[in-house]
Amino acid sequence: MRYIPDATSNVIVQVPEDKNSYINVRNIGASGRGDVEFSGVVSDVSGSVVTINRIVDQDGKSLSQYNDVLKQGVEIRLFSYSGQNSLTDPQLLVTGHSAPGAVDFSNSSATNSNLAQLTYYVFGFDINLGILQNFRSRYVVGTKILNPDLWNTEQYVQLNMSRTSPYVIPVIYRTWGTRVDFLGIIGNNKVGYPGSGSVIFRDLGSTEIPSWESPPVLPSFLSDMFTVSAGEARLVKVMNSKETLRILPKPVGTSPNYLQCEGLSQDSLLKMGDTVKFYIDDTKFIQTSILTAAQGQIKDVFFPAGVYNIRDTSFSNSLQVDFSNISIRGVGAGSIISRLPVTISNPLTPGLINFTGEFDRVRGEGIRFTSMAFDGNRSGSFSSVSPITSEVTLRVENCDNLSVIDCTFYDSPGGAISVVNSKIASLNGNKITRTGRAYETPVSPFLIDTSENIVVQGNLMEFATTGPKIISTEYSTINGNIIRACGDRGLILETSSQWNAQGNLAYSDNDSVIRSIDTYNNEYSRATIEVRRGFSLDPVFMTVSYGGESVKIAKGSVQADIYALGNDGLKTGLSVGSFRVLETFDQLQAGIFSLTLPGGTNNQTVGVKTIIATGNLDNPNGYMYEVKADVSIGSFRPLSIRPVTIDGSDYFAIQLRNSSDILGFQIYSSSDPSQNDSINISGFDPNESLNGWDENGYYPVIDIEVETNSILIPAFSGLPLSNVVQFSGGTLTLLRPDYFVADGNLLVHTL
Repeated sequence: MRYIPDATSNVIVQVPEDKNSYINVRNIGASGRGDVEFSGVVSDVSGSVVTINRIVDQDGKSLSQYNDVLKQGVEIRLFSYSGQNSLTDPQLLVTGHSAPGAVDFSNSSATNSNLAQLTYYVFGFDINLGILQNFRSRYVVGTKILNPDLWNTEQYVQLNMSRTSPYVIPVIYRTWGTRVDFLGIIGNNKVGYPGSGSVIFRDLGSTEIPSWESPPVLPSFLSDMFTVSAGEARLVKVMNSKETLRILPKPVGTSPNYLQCEGLSQDSLLKMGDTVKFYIDDTKFIQTSILTAAQGQIKDVFFPAGVYNIRDTSFSNSLQVDFSNISIRGVGAGSIISRLPVTISNPLTPGLINFTGEFDRVRGEGIRFTSMAFDGNRSGSFSSVSPITSEVTLRVENCDNLSVIDCTFYDSPGGAISVVNSKIASLNGNKITRTGRAYETPVSPFLIDTSENIVVQGNLMEFATTGPKIISTEYSTINGNIIRACGDRGLILETSSQWNAQGNLAYSDNDSVIRSIDTYNNEYSRATIEVRRGFSLDPVFMTVSYGGESVKIAKGSVQADIYALGNDGLKTGLSVGSFRVLETFDQLQAGIFSLTLPGGTNNQTVGVKTIIATGNLDNPNGYMYEVKADVSIGSFRPLSIRPVTIDGSDYFAIQLRNSSDILGFQIYSSSDPSQNDSINISGFDPNESLNGWDENGYYPVIDIEVETNSILIPAFSGLPLSNVVQFSGGTLTLLRPDYFVADGNLLVHTL
């Protein structure tokens, strides 16, 4: 093996005997020692320079044994701590609660071993600044609360909280009787969204935690900050800061027992005497390696065995920098790219590694990932927005020729792989396990959206909060995949065409075999209906689904029209007639109806519809049909409703618990809402202020109030609101008009 330095830079490439050169990230400067947790003491802080001594690793090895790793230019992610300081202003405070579903028997005289006092201990952790101050919010719910292990899906305790920053998230312990449970560090996807000062947390007991989900644990950098004794949780020290520092040169000719680092943030609370924990950050060396490959002739980036901690990193293709033909490979499960603790995601270019052809598509041989492992570090990262996109591990967009082969993805807070608007992508022989977090928005192990020529074959996916999803793809092959305990959904195929899916096995949480149905390429969509001229059409049953599940159809809303085709194969003019639609209440609730046609040559009239007789289907160019309906879709969670006046018009602003849900609404016009989505909210706990709300009615959505992430509906006199009113529980669904159900050719046979 020869090592050849580049004369114009400090880059070293490795050239084996067969002359196939590659870039070794170790030779660029990456350490591969992200598995080491160092500790030390701050001995001096001068401006932006920090001196750390008494450095050891988790096994007690000293700095002298890491001189080749902790060297000039290496970056570290550092957390600092000090003893309990005086009480500070609270970053997060519990302001109240609600307990639906008969879990609170505090006013009862009953005595039962399943009733005990319920208390929450909540601490505020600023994930942006790395501050966890000496303030604890102790909140007693009641003296006789039902054992949380016995709560059902309608029973929970909701804590209402206020906070000083959108990046302050709660660290929550629960005491029931004498038992103390750590509930977790709860990100914004669960409690609110960035910008919200008032947030909630719903403790659902054990009802929403998948059977495979391990109990939440404190990440290593917080592991010795709390103590639990006498049924209480307390802080034993505080966290002062989170820093990304760069190691300075050591004095020439010496081997000091300390490190000097620069880059301390101006608002840091780090001070002399603080203890610290830190991890090596290989981000800049990995970026340099990939940029070197993009700008040079050597396109192969090699990761020797090791753990490479990085922050979320994006690479955008342009005319100046072309990431086409890049190959990233390792030696298998030993080459690990891991997300650094407390990494704040960038929702604009999401992903631990993000490649996008935003300005110029990635072309040529595309991008290849082979024999790598990716650790999403879901226990050490916390959602600032929805994890579906923002916390994905590998995201590739606008790419031609992508391959991800023999890679392992685990512990991703969001999905493992996201492929968007790409062509010729192969995901083969990968293992994806433990994706998503309990209670948060379900995330798919992989998501492929608006792409074509996709091959997904021989992958193992297990322990995810929902199934792998393929949306709006063409010419795809999805064969031989195993999906186990992925939210009981199996493989989800939506609005896709020209695909082949065979030999896929899907198992539920209890290992029973399940199957899933897509919303577009089911056996009815784009299907040919065969008719024998002059004879009645036997009922053709149709099922309306959304996201793989049946949805409710509004009574009398199904439109099943028949069109004549011209000699160019396109439909001509208005419909020549319709099918007879047969529906019953129970079946409409399950999204089922049927279509039929009378025989002979006598058309029938139902309402204003002409039900064409099969004997009159004599157009030599043939026919096609289209089926639409008004359906109720979605299951969103409303937070509050309040009155608002905009440009002299009165509205009600409805805020959802997850603001990203609003992005899925269809809102076309504020002046003509007839084609807009309408909403229904039902199932919330009784509230005098909401007595005028019709839980069976639908209200048209007019617009979005961007500043508060709320949807607007017209105000009406039957609901006199003067302030914000909270929804306690309840579900918001959409009435979507003219929802496309199916289309296809009407094949008419003659005698």
